[in-house]
Amino acid sequence: MFHFLILLLLCIWVNEATTELLSKSMFFGFLRSFLNNSTYRVLQFFSKAIECPYCCSMWTSLFLTIVVFLLVKPILSGVVILDSFLFLIICHRFSNYLHDISDRYFSKDYVLRRSGDE
Repeated sequence: MFHFLILLLLCIWVNEATTELLSKSMFFGFLRSFLNNSTYRVLQFFSKAIECPYCCSMWTSLFLTIVVFLLVKPILSGVVILDSFLFLIICHRFSNYLHDISDRYFSKDYVLRRSGDE
């Protein structure tokens, strides 16, 4: 159980950081513009998946869940399908909460947007 929770917390943190980098950072801006300007439908799909932080978080959670369950095989209930589904959903949702907290308290853009609303 403790092993499962440590892996889950680590994956939540990695998921939030990866989502932030892929969907908002200038570092991956070239990748987003390349995918967005592509004529191939598969690349356009990846563009939409990266530009939407919620979608990017879900895909990143899925990737992390697959990697964790292939390499480490953490056990909570003993049923791999149930454990991996719980891991996926919890990792996705909690990373979104962490992302929201980060935006509210540490992002200058959020403060500027909120001050314009009043």
